[in-house]
Amino acid sequence: MWGIHGEIAVSAAELGACPVSLVDFFATEEFERKRADRAPDVRVVFGSADDPRVVEELGPVDNVWCWGVLYHHPAPGAILAALRMVTRERLLLESRTIPEVPGLEHAAVFWPYGSRTAASMWSQQRSGYGNQLGIDAPYDPDLAGANDFWGMTPSAIVALARTCGFECIDVARSPKGPQRHVFDCIPIDVAQIFPFGKPPAADHAQP
Repeated sequence: MWGIHGEIAVSAAELGACPVSLVDFFATEEFERKRADRAPDVRVVFGSADDPRVVEELGPVDNVWCWGVLYHHPAPGAILAALRMVTRERLLLESRTIPEVPGLEHAAVFWPYGSRTAASMWSQQRSGYGNQLGIDAPYDPDLAGANDFWGMTPSAIVALARTCGFECIDVARSPKGPQRHVFDCIPIDVAQIFPFGKPPAADHAQP
């Protein structure tokens, strides 16, 4: 919902995708107006994508679009594991990133409770972003996923995705800003997906 009020789901339905599901904690009035006027069959599943209840209710999905979520979760592997459980063909994942660190593969930085001086180097205020919790403003445990938790290098995200059962077939800079990348991923076989256990078969049927 954040900033776009479900526009991607509504547009996908208008372009012929069926069924279309949207996962979020809430729905805005603007989204409900869009859905009523343009795409009444869009389904909303409320909750966090890594909740097993949400995974079960959502069921298998051919194509998954996930924008700006990974770094807002303290355990990004849990999000990727859940996405692997539902993705049948393709995952398009956008995330905030940090630059690669020479000589240090798969580097990452954890923002909550860091010093203001250390956090200031990751500020995006010059790019038009406001006070990001955990970076420009102190981490607020009461606001959960509104915080920024992880800054990961693209190589770290590629490796984490592979651990959770995805191969990144393309990585590109995001149009949203210099500290972001888009990862085009396909499901691959892995022995385990924590905490879900054995992953579904590649051709798992739509419920």
